[in-house]
Amino acid sequence: MLLSGITELAVMKMDILDGLKTIKVCTAYKYKGKILKEFPQDLEVLENVVPIYKELPGWTVPVTGVKNYKDLPQRAKDYLKYLEDVLKAKIAVVSVGSSRDETIFV
Repeated sequence: MLLSGITELAVMKMDILDGLKTIKVCTAYKYKGKILKEFPQDLEVLENVVPIYKELPGWTVPVTGVKNYKDLPQRAKDYLKYLEDVLKAKIAVVSVGSSRDETIFV
């Protein structure tokens, strides 16, 4: 996947995923029997696609208040690693709450 030369990402609002049994990540779209790997640009196509999801395990331990990446639940770290691998960009910042001090610099 090409991200216009982006090499680092920020993942915001990670805390809203707390407690989910699984986290669905859209990996492609199905349209008239064809698999589209890119986000559809045509509105007619977009209105008629079916998203294809990869389900990742969620985590039960809250991330709110975590100050260091190493202290995140393992499944949260696995989720972030998956995003890095798929997007081919390093995650540099993770927000785990609404306060400024709830930001982890990886």
